[in-house]
Amino acid sequence: MPGLPALLVSARRIPWKTLFVAGQQLYKRSKQFRENLSEADRSQLGELLRKSKGRRQNLTSTEVTQLRDLVRKGFTK
Repeated sequence: MPGLPALLVSARRIPWKTLFVAGQQLYKRSKQFRENLSEADRSQLGELLRKSKGRRQNLTSTEVTQLRDLVRKGFTK
């Protein structure tokens, strides 16, 4: 079974809860992967996570796409 980073990069569709938790981990704890994001990207990731409050409905479809792209970028070396 692939690890979470591989799953996030290879999956066409990522369940919301998985995306949200991965984003939180990337933003808060995973310094190794977080370094793949620029300061502006990290800031945007934090804003999207705060705005969502854990709920997909709190974000527009564009913002969900941005969040997905940032998480994928963060977990890609």
